[in-house]
Amino acid sequence: MTLDRNKIKIVFIPFVLVSMGTILLYTMLRYQLGTKLGILPFEQELWNFWIPFYLPFISFWACLGKRVRILKLKSLKNKYISAHQALILLMVLAMSPPMILSQKYLDKVPHGLIEIDDFDEIKNHQKEKFFVINQFDVDKGSIVEGFSTREVMGGKYSRARKYFYVDMLYPFKNVSGVWYGIEYSKNINGKKDNKELKQVKETFYRTSKDSFISQNLKEVKYFEKLNNSYKRSRFLKAINKNRPLVNIDSQIILIPKMRDYKNRTGISLGWIFGSYVIGCVCVLIIIAIPKLDKRLLTKFNNN
Repeated sequence: MTLDRNKIKIVFIPFVLVSMGTILLYTMLRYQLGTKLGILPFEQELWNFWIPFYLPFISFWACLGKRVRILKLKSLKNKYISAHQALILLMVLAMSPPMILSQKYLDKVPHGLIEIDDFDEIKNHQKEKFFVINQFDVDKGSIVEGFSTREVMGGKYSRARKYFYVDMLYPFKNVSGVWYGIEYSKNINGKKDNKELKQVKETFYRTSKDSFISQNLKEVKYFEKLNNSYKRSRFLKAINKNRPLVNIDSQIILIPKMRDYKNRTGISLGWIFGSYVIGCVCVLIIIAIPKLDKRLLTKFNNN
């Protein structure tokens, strides 16, 4: 294991610059589209997870693909990926945590806490997410229920999982199209037989509904308005099933939050920077292991 000056200059420093640039540029784009303009298409899960996961692979391969070839790597037995592509993939995995954490942080932090007296005021704050409502009542006689499942297939090193979601809503009184919603979720081993799955679903649904009905609805610090997301689409599906005549796209779902607004992210900047430093150290160790390919190094320097 040697950390040659050429490895630092040709591979590691460009990796640091490209990874930092990718995170900053994507975060700025996301901030402008989502926070400033409020026009993010697609669901939040795509912007918070899938794009942050795949985007570094594109930027790393475009900027570092030729550079990593100066490292002499053993050929892989896998015919679908080369050793240098595998190295790029390891770099992506090292940068995925700070990339994903930064988007989850951005999703919460820029939005202020808006205090309102009337629900109609929410419609005047289309780009905002967090609200304090001084006085409110819900119509407990008009409960809306939704149940959905999602299955994640297992692989060689992981088991299949089934996710159950129970979405419960009350409409707020004295306003149309605004809902008090709570999500309940549970995941289990997907290999259970149908009889056992049915029993688990029925028990989970019953306990979730009982919990919602007995919920102290006034014990709320603030509300979070759901934007375009998988969670919101489930709530809207439940509303549409029970109220097929409503304009489903105009419905506003408010999720009660029980902890202080200042703790809304669950993620600090320290986590983001810490995961970034750890990722850089991991990449530094990885590139220190292989030897340099002198022929390709000379070719790279000449070009």
